[in-house]
Amino acid sequence: MTEMGALVWCVPTSRPARLTLNERRQRMLALSVLVDGILKARVATDGLHVLTVYVSGSKASDEIATVELHGGSHPESGNATFLIWLSEALHPAQCVRVEVATEGANSHPGKTVEDWFSELPGEERESVPSCEQLTHDAGPHGHHRDRLALVVHSSSGTHVSTEVKPDEHGFSASFDWNWVKPERVSASLSTYTPDQLLSKKGSNRHFKELLRPGEWAEIRIDSWTKPLAAVR
Repeated sequence: MTEMGALVWCVPTSRPARLTLNERRQRMLALSVLVDGILKARVATDGLHVLTVYVSGSKASDEIATVELHGGSHPESGNATFLIWLSEALHPAQCVRVEVATEGANSHPGKTVEDWFSELPGEERESVPSCEQLTHDAGPHGHHRDRLALVVHSSSGTHVSTEVKPDEHGFSASFDWNWVKPERVSASLSTYTPDQLLSKKGSNRHFKELLRPGEWAEIRIDSWTKPLAAVR
């Protein structure tokens, strides 16, 4: 899991007007996550209240980035559920694409947090960083790479090329669906400084777009370990 809190579950507090069963079915979507053109997970939103694809990375993490797909439901009565369908490390220059469709069967069942972590190797279960470690790694001395380059494309023709700047620590891209606005997915990309990471307040947004059925957006991440001046 990633340091920006991928498992923080933001649930809309307001309830939309009650929909008929037919209206609800018409608004259900399916999100597919592909890495370099290979399908990693597909999840339909039917029966869920929130669903998120989360791509994040930092100059300090061992891997350049991770991609995650998780979500769940919070019924008025009964227990809330939270499931993970994907959590995978990325390599430099890999491309993550999120596609939105009106239908599609789940590629595989989701797992609870307990089940997911119980299947990880012991060293990975013990590698969740403490607050003290995050504070240390957010400084330049904790960096494994000097630069993170980010390129976003979408089906609307949007093209964004940016980077994690010298005074910044990392980035996060999210594709958020929720039951309040069930006909769309909100996609965004932000970078953040060490102070923003530690205070959990604010970020620097570079991309925001609403995706509807038949639309997609993708992000490619690369890095350099040479000084920035040497690669320009």
